[in-house]
Amino acid sequence: MRRIFYSAVFLFWAVMSGLLIQSEFGELHTTGIPVPPDVIWKKAILATDPSLLAVTYHGLTNRIGSFKCIPGILEEVPDLSTNDPDADLPEGMARALAGYSLDLDGTLLLFLDPLTNHLRVSLNIKTDTNLVWQTLHLQVGLRPETWTFEADAPGQTLRVKTEGGGAVDEKTYRFAELSNPGRLLRQFGGLFMPDLFTGMLGGGADGPGSALRIEIDSRKDHRLRMGSQRFRCFRLRFSILGRYSATLYLNPQSGEILRLDLPNQVSLVNETLM
Repeated sequence: MRRIFYSAVFLFWAVMSGLLIQSEFGELHTTGIPVPPDVIWKKAILATDPSLLAVTYHGLTNRIGSFKCIPGILEEVPDLSTNDPDADLPEGMARALAGYSLDLDGTLLLFLDPLTNHLRVSLNIKTDTNLVWQTLHLQVGLRPETWTFEADAPGQTLRVKTEGGGAVDEKTYRFAELSNPGRLLRQFGGLFMPDLFTGMLGGGADGPGSALRIEIDSRKDHRLRMGSQRFRCFRLRFSILGRYSATLYLNPQSGEILRLDLPNQVSLVNETLM
């Protein structure tokens, strides 16, 4: 009887251990479990730590730049009367929460025959307290030109400013006009890699088929393989026209960016994983 009991205990332990190993490392569980995209977006913008990212091209050994992603909190000062001699906010007085922000700044090394140039990118996103985006500011600089994109969600407008060689061109678009992004992108012929962008839009056609179609797949408990190791993470994948995709991997605890894979084998990889 004792032998049967120990055999049953051993069999139970073996089965449970096998199920645990399969749960942790089995191929069926590496892709994760579907979750709403909002879950991952909130984790990214409420991250507790900034992300230091190395930009790589065709592999981790070919580094072409670096970025820093910083989440933040927007505060508003209580409305104090200007007639009050103590109008300045008293020390220690709490400010009201106005929303959240996400900043991404960095540089890329571009090899433009016959010259080498640095591309400067600065992105700022602001949201309200419900994490719904309100404004987006993107500035791209490639000497001697600079492009600035400012999107305003409440006003439903996009302002585009181009500077370079002493000339300044500024235009404002309504969101309703952006249903054909191919036409908009072709107005920036000097922007780096224009062929890539127009190709992503179906060859730059002006017809309805050129409108950008984006599919989003978001998962938790995904396993990101880096070398011989796997990291449990959130995964958010954007697919454009079923061909071009960008995949974001986040630390499930801190919200820190582990990796961002872009088309043409360009990746932003957390410095701790290099």
